[in-house]
Amino acid sequence: MLVAASGVSSDQKAKPAPPPKAAAKPPAPKNPGKAGGTPKKGGGGLYNPLNPVQRLSQMTPEQRERVLEQLPPERQAQMRQQLEKFDSLPAAQKERLSRLAQPLTALPPARQRIVYQGIVGINHLPEDRKKPVRQELLSLLEMSEEERSARLASDDFKTKYSRQEQKILSDLSTNLPAGYPIAGRH
Repeated sequence: MLVAASGVSSDQKAKPAPPPKAAAKPPAPKNPGKAGGTPKKGGGGLYNPLNPVQRLSQMTPEQRERVLEQLPPERQAQMRQQLEKFDSLPAAQKERLSRLAQPLTALPPARQRIVYQGIVGINHLPEDRKKPVRQELLSLLEMSEEERSARLASDDFKTKYSRQEQKILSDLSTNLPAGYPIAGRH
């Protein structure tokens, strides 16, 4: 999500599959596009460890198959291809991605949904907006709660960012777990 992890399903083009049926999983986003996966080099997007491929990769082969069978044939084929790509990653990289997902999957379902939607939102921004929004997120995460609230309410913030960007920044900066690793963070 917030770490530039290399290789995981960066070329997703279809609408993300709904997450596996489990009470604690966030719903799939309403917009088609690159939910999850790794942002392209220099894109400023965020890695989404709550993406369906990441979740499916943590299931047994039998559980995966049951979930995949519920998808339309075209989506099944896409998910199988992405799972194959994920499964072919070196063990160290899969372990690293799994560690990234743990603090997020420990969040209550409502906060997982907010984080998931915020990540998808950043990754759907135009390329020229991803980097400034990501930089602002890094800055907001370093602030105390009072400083963050003041920044989010400031005229400068409201004129610099669209309403969509403001919501993404507000949601992520207030719902990401404390100390969550983000590329570029000190």
